[in-house]
Amino acid sequence: YIKPNGETWRPGERLRNPDYARVLRRLAEAGPEDFYTGELAKRMAEDLEANGAFVTAEDLASYRVRVLEPLWFSYRGYELATNPPAGGGICLAEILKILEREDLASLGLNSVEYIDFVARAMQAAFADWYGKVGDPAFVDVPVDRLLSDDHIRVLYDLVRSGVPIVVPRRVAEQGTTHVTVIDRAGNVASITHSLGSSSGVVTPGLGFTYNNCMNAADPIPGSPNSIAPGKARITGMCPTIGLKRGEVVFALGAPGGTRIITGVLQALINLVDHGLTPVEAVSAPRFDSQSEYLDCEARIPSWVRAALAERGFKVVENPSLYGNFARVQLIARDPLTGQLRGGADPRSGGVVLEV
Repeated sequence: YIKPNGETWRPGERLRNPDYARVLRRLAEAGPEDFYTGELAKRMAEDLEANGAFVTAEDLASYRVRVLEPLWFSYRGYELATNPPAGGGICLAEILKILEREDLASLGLNSVEYIDFVARAMQAAFADWYGKVGDPAFVDVPVDRLLSDDHIRVLYDLVRSGVPIVVPRRVAEQGTTHVTVIDRAGNVASITHSLGSSSGVVTPGLGFTYNNCMNAADPIPGSPNSIAPGKARITGMCPTIGLKRGEVVFALGAPGGTRIITGVLQALINLVDHGLTPVEAVSAPRFDSQSEYLDCEARIPSWVRAALAERGFKVVENPSLYGNFARVQLIARDPLTGQLRGGADPRSGGVVLEV
């Protein structure tokens, strides 16, 4: 949003959006169906049709929210629940199952050997994710096979062989938020919401932008993630809850496009494998590899990056505390005191609150 004169808003200035306030008030009074079949739906459909968009009133009326069972898997004695396909949880699970075959702590956090192993595990899992995962209402996603011991063993051997792993490079999204909540009764919610990077399109009088998430779908027919009517595209969102002996001990998630997966991954293994506190776990230097490129924050020492380049990675230096490496929000229960502690990623404006 910008001012009517074209200037940008400055820190400390108050931005009012009365159109959006009216929309929220209407939804509170008329109920959510107004968004799909009521007055709000009518205004959206008329504006979209007038501007040549493909979304129709029939599309809005036929939309249904899908409530799915979580994807469950184990890691280092924890039971983890994350979102199923077409979400990023299956990719996160594959990476963790590969990493579980070695003692990560003995490699040394963010050492050359450590980053080499974890980055190649990322590549192997992303190759599966991009090549085999799509909307399960349209695609038969082989979840059990992807997480089977036999398949994970094949991926682990591939990772340790040093053979280059080819993965299509994708563009990260920019308009995502995440909230993690645990209450005193132990109820937990880990929620990620996204507009993609936002379309910049606003129906006059409504005050909110439409998403542009279809740009994460494959425009070429024939792949699991190809565009089709009513089909969801794959997403990196992977809100995750960890339990031990049936009790919730941590919950986390992040915004950040496909780097949500690698951001959540590193915060989780920082917590579980390296024993870091929630703040330390989300603040530690981060890296990402979804192709032959290895993107590293500048806090990873230059000599480590140079050694990784010698191992065949195309190393890219990024700013320290780089926001595009996802912004993880984590709550964990202290194993000694049972007290809940939170960590908000310093890469953006997250915050920890106790209410």
